[in-house]
Amino acid sequence: MIKAFRRYPGSFPYMRRNAPDRRGARIGAASARSRLPERCGRRTLMKERERRYKMGRLTVKNNVIGPIGTNCYIIFEEGKKEAVVIDPAADGAFILAQCRKLGVEPAAILLTHGHGDHIGGVLELKRALEIPVYAGEAERALLADPALNLSPDLGGAVSVKGVEGLQDGQELFLLGHKWQAIATPGHTAGGVCFYLEEDKLLFSGDTLFHMSYGRTDFPTGDTRALIRSITEKLLVLPEDVVVYPGHESQTTIGDERRYNPLAGYLGR
Repeated sequence: MIKAFRRYPGSFPYMRRNAPDRRGARIGAASARSRLPERCGRRTLMKERERRYKMGRLTVKNNVIGPIGTNCYIIFEEGKKEAVVIDPAADGAFILAQCRKLGVEPAAILLTHGHGDHIGGVLELKRALEIPVYAGEAERALLADPALNLSPDLGGAVSVKGVEGLQDGQELFLLGHKWQAIATPGHTAGGVCFYLEEDKLLFSGDTLFHMSYGRTDFPTGDTRALIRSITEKLLVLPEDVVVYPGHESQTTIGDERRYNPLAGYLGR
């Protein structure tokens, strides 16, 4: 187990499998685990490596990289040169090589949050390309401080400064598509998800997973805030929205309404 997670023990390095009560206590662990399909585990993570999805006009290329298998997404339109990189977890040189193989060049980096397993390749990409990095406005302090972002225990201290801060609901126009930043505090104070309404895509970082949700016991985490973020901002999206999380396999909003441990809080 990586040192960072020895200090913050839990069932998985980045997620919870069971629902908290309103005080943040853990309840229903056995029933939540019993509903989990086999594809939630490490075997799925291996199958997802470098998987490529065609979603309408956009192609989503997933690279599982870094010390705990983070999904680093390269998004682009076939036949066009520009791309967006979401959560360059580690090894910027590898990410650049993947972009060259696809015939694209990153025009922007989007960060769902600032943990070290999602930002390890940011500085190398910035040096090579001089492109903007977008993250939640409230995530600046965690991105800049290795003690908060846990990067020293995840491959080496990383401090990311000078990001373009995003407010809740702010829109970006990238690749000819509209991207909406949805502030989803909870896993970290400044976490955001990126929603493409017309393409029915959501990049959820470590907020929402397949039948699970992000841990809240790391610095700036907040269980009640996470519950509100998921139930009031994400599970209210259309059921056919495809969710690309920060780890493991993709899911849909419809499946999470039915099977996520936090779905019981909808409408409360």
